[in-house]
Amino acid sequence: MVTTKMAEQAGEAPIK
Repeated sequence: MVTTKMAEQAGEAPIK
């Protein structure tokens, strides 16, 4: 999902 990639770029743990 795009959310996981966005979170990784932001430096936060992925949602999955």
